Amino acid sequence: WGLGWGIEATDGTFFQWGKMDGIRAFAMGNPITQSAVVLLTNSNCGLRLMDAAAAATLPGEHPAFRWLRACVTE
Repeated sequence: WGLGWGIEATDGTFFQWGKMDGIRAFAMGNPITQSAVVLLTNSNCGLRLMDAAAAATLPGEHPAFRWLRACVTE
């Protein structure tokens, strides 16, 4: 973690997420490729969309997704 953002050590991709009742948010970016994705949903199940949302701009494996699935309940 760096200044409140999660950091994927393999390539410097950074991420942040949020959870309130009925709302989920997720943001991920990569300074090397200068690309990012932001997902804002009005659903308790919104984080299920993060893989598909990130795939177009930030392809590849992301340890952040594994961590969120294991640690964040919907």
